[in-house]
Amino acid sequence: MTRRRATVLALLCWFVLMVLTGALAYFSLKACGISLFGHTWQWCAVNQTREAETSKERIDILRREIATLSGRLAERPACTAPHAARLPPIDMPLPGAMPPTPDALAPEFATIPDLPHSKIEPNEQQPANIPDESPVPPEQEEVSVPAVCSTAEENRPPVSVVLALDQSQSMLFPSTLSSAEEQQLLAMTGLPTPAGQRARNRYDALIADPGYKRIDVLKDSIGNVVDDLNDNVEVGLVTFSGCDGVLDMGSYRARQRERMMTKINRLEPDSATPVAQALQVAIDKARHSGAKRIVLVSDGGETCGGDPCAIARNAGDIRIDVISMGGGRILSCVSDATGGTLTERSSTEDIELGLNDVIEEAEIESCTP
Repeated sequence: MTRRRATVLALLCWFVLMVLTGALAYFSLKACGISLFGHTWQWCAVNQTREAETSKERIDILRREIATLSGRLAERPACTAPHAARLPPIDMPLPGAMPPTPDALAPEFATIPDLPHSKIEPNEQQPANIPDESPVPPEQEEVSVPAVCSTAEENRPPVSVVLALDQSQSMLFPSTLSSAEEQQLLAMTGLPTPAGQRARNRYDALIADPGYKRIDVLKDSIGNVVDDLNDNVEVGLVTFSGCDGVLDMGSYRARQRERMMTKINRLEPDSATPVAQALQVAIDKARHSGAKRIVLVSDGGETCGGDPCAIARNAGDIRIDVISMGGGRILSCVSDATGGTLTERSSTEDIELGLNDVIEEAEIESCTP
């Protein structure tokens, strides 16, 4: 047992000695030398000396090049721009006075050489009495903006916008009913089959549902937009439901908007959608008030035999924008005929965005000279 321990200890000592020897060799090689018992051995000194000499030679070459460039720069003549010749001041004659004769001019004018095409230095001043007739580049010309385009509310021009609002029975559909679902349902209601009867029953159930309706979305959207309108905006109001139910409900300025919202909140949907009649009333109203923009908000097409596309083609310079809350792009001919836009919107936020866009564009157009 004692011999085995001695063997293990000897092996352990040899192992530690080999590790120390390896470590010493590694650090010696890395240090390019070793010093032991007063004796020093180096094997990297030659390479280090050569590298130092090479670096010194490079530095000397760079210094010589810098000195050469500095000498050339000092010998280079200064480049100065020619100064424009000065003209003696000219006394401008008063209005109605006779211009001076050539003999009366100062004698130095006779010896003025042709002026070179040169720029005037910033520290020189042009003759005070000679007007500068050089043309101003288009990008530097000042554009005069009419005072009515000022951001000050009292300086804004009056703006008129006419709203034509659909209050037909389909506006009682839930606000979550998509246009595709509505079109599929309406197509089924006309079938004389059990499927058609089921579609008609579903139609009636959706109308009778006490939830949040399309008409509620429309009322809330207009209420939010009206609260933020500028005082210079006048809103004309046309509503339609039933083939004989088109109403011109008046025009409302800033102080009358509360009364307008009272009328809008009292709207009750009815059957049929007379889009053509409503457009004609809205166009006549716009012409009377000077409005150039009409916003038609509807969730379906014409159901009273009219032709809204033909009415729109006769709108003249009045632009009609359509906000479709259902029915897809069935009224796109109205917006296309007048240069307007049709957007499909169903949420309160979307309709607010559409109305605000039209009103802002109308305000910008009113500032155009």
